[in-house]
Amino acid sequence: MHVVVAGATTAARSTLSALVRSWGWTVAGEAKDGYEAVRLARELYPDVLLVDASLGGRAMSSLYGLMESSGSLVVRLIDRPQEHAQLGGIAVLKGVPSARIRRVILDALGERDVETRQEPPGEEQ
Repeated sequence: MHVVVAGATTAARSTLSALVRSWGWTVAGEAKDGYEAVRLARELYPDVLLVDASLGGRAMSSLYGLMESSGSLVVRLIDRPQEHAQLGGIAVLKGVPSARIRRVILDALGERDVETRQEPPGEEQ
């Protein structure tokens, strides 16, 4: 699993990178703002963009659309549930156990694979 982490501070990026590595996944890149997150997503095609709530740059609602258009799963770590209501998408509250964050990512990737999976020619369900 290849992940780009994004956060406004070095501490946020380091924490997210350590978390991703603890799961045995690869940190493909680190972004310090939304522009860099979009650029890395388009260049590296990571499976997941893990975005800290501290991320700055362009209006976040616009950025999430650009990030999602890269084909990567975008997961936001948020400080307050209201942030999720404002932006939608996949979000996890900061402070939950790391296993929960990992499970949310894996579940979302699994659902996405099922939605995009096509039957081989000549076979029907």
